[in-house]
Amino acid sequence: MFAVLFLAVVACVWAGPAVATSATGQRTLVVLDSLEQKLSLSIFLDRLKARGLDITYGMVNDPKIELFKFGTDRQFDNVGYFAAGTEPSSNLAHGKLIEFVNDGGNVLVAAASNVSDAIRDFALEFSADFDESGSAVFDEYNAGPLEGSIVSKNVVSRTIVGETVGHVIFRGVGHRITYRNPLMTAVLTGSDTAYSADRAEVLDGSPIVGQQLVLVSAIQARNNARVTFCGSLDLFSNDFINSKVDGKESGNKVFATEIGKWTFQEKNVLKVAGVFHHRQNETGQHGIYRIKDDMVYEVDISVNQGDEWVPFVASDVQFEAVMLDPYVRSTLSLVSKSAQSAKYATSFKLPDRHGVFTFRVEYKRHGFSWLTTKEVVEVRPFRHNDYPRYISQAFPYYANAISLVVGFVFVSALWLYHKETSKGKLKTN
Repeated sequence: MFAVLFLAVVACVWAGPAVATSATGQRTLVVLDSLEQKLSLSIFLDRLKARGLDITYGMVNDPKIELFKFGTDRQFDNVGYFAAGTEPSSNLAHGKLIEFVNDGGNVLVAAASNVSDAIRDFALEFSADFDESGSAVFDEYNAGPLEGSIVSKNVVSRTIVGETVGHVIFRGVGHRITYRNPLMTAVLTGSDTAYSADRAEVLDGSPIVGQQLVLVSAIQARNNARVTFCGSLDLFSNDFINSKVDGKESGNKVFATEIGKWTFQEKNVLKVAGVFHHRQNETGQHGIYRIKDDMVYEVDISVNQGDEWVPFVASDVQFEAVMLDPYVRSTLSLVSKSAQSAKYATSFKLPDRHGVFTFRVEYKRHGFSWLTTKEVVEVRPFRHNDYPRYISQAFPYYANAISLVVGFVFVSALWLYHKETSKGKLKTN
C-alpha cells in the first residue's frame, strides 16, 4: 500500500503543472506545405504541444490525410491549416472542411498573398472574401520592421485575444467581410492608412482600405464550432514573433497564442454547472407548479480559462419562461461565486396560464460559446381547495344569503308563535 502511494506522489510531481485543455478535444491536425515549415513555425507549434494538444502533421497534398474515416467518424478535433498557396488533396478540399466544421470541428486558417482557390472558396462560405490573388496589404505610415510588413494595433475583438496584445506585425493578404453570415466578426483590422493592392499596380477599382481591410476574422457557428481566417502565415512565424516594434517585443506571440487558444476552444467556452428552481420560502425542486406561484430560478455558469474552469461574470444573462412565446423574461443577478462557477438567480411570479412551460437560459455573445440550458415544467391551474374560503368580491352575495336566511327564520317564527285574540264573545241563541 505504501509503495502504491509513493508511486502516485512521484507521478504527480513528475506530471508538473496542469496544461490547458480544449473543451472539444485534443486531436489536432497541422496541415503544411512542407516539413521545413515546422522549423519556421516552431515557437507557435511548440506552444500548442505545451498546452497538451495531440498534434499530427500532414502535407496538404497527401491523399492519406483524412478528416473522416468511414465517411462519418471524425479523426481530428482541430485543424491548423498553414498551407497557403498549394491546392489540397480531395480529402482536404473546401467541401470536406465545411463538413468538418458542420460536425463540430475547429479550423484555423493562415493564408498569404498566393492564397489557394480551395481556401478562398472555404472562406467565402463564412463571409470572408479574400482579395485578388497576388495582392498584399500596404501601409506606408505603419511600416513593419521586416520587408513588406505592416504594423497594426487595431484589435477589434478583445474578447477573443485579450487586453494585453501589443502591436501585431502582418504581411500577407487582406479580406473583407460580406456579412452574409451575421456571426462573422473582425478580430484585427488595418489602420486608416492601410490598403490592399497588387504589388505591381497602382490602386484602381474598389480597393479595400482603412478599417474595412480585415486582417484576421473569426466565426463561431451555431453548433459552437470555431473558424478563424488570418491573411498572414508569417504572423505565426518565428521571425515575426521575435521581431521588435519601437524597441519593444511585438504582439505576435501573444496574439498567435490567444487566437490559437480561442479557435481550438481552450478559452471562452461556457458551461452550465447546475440549475435549480423552487418556490419561494421552499428548498425542494418540483416538476409541477401552480399558476401565480412565486418562484426562484438559479443557474451556475463556468468559463474555461486555460487549464481550469472559473466563474463567469456578466450582467446580461437572462432567464425566460416560455410556452411558444416568452411569458416571463428576467435578467439574472449575480448572487455568489465559488472557485469554479458563478451563481445567478432571479425571482418571478408564474403567469396566470396553465400548461407546459420551458425554463431556459440562452446566452449568445461574440467571442463566447453559445450557452443554452432548458428544462420543461408543468404549470397547473388552481384546484377547488386552492381558492380562498371567502373572497371580498363576494361579500354582497354573502350578505344577501345571510339576510334571506334571517328573514326566513324571522317570518317562520312569527307565523308559528303568533296567536290571534278574539275581540268579543259570540252571541248564542
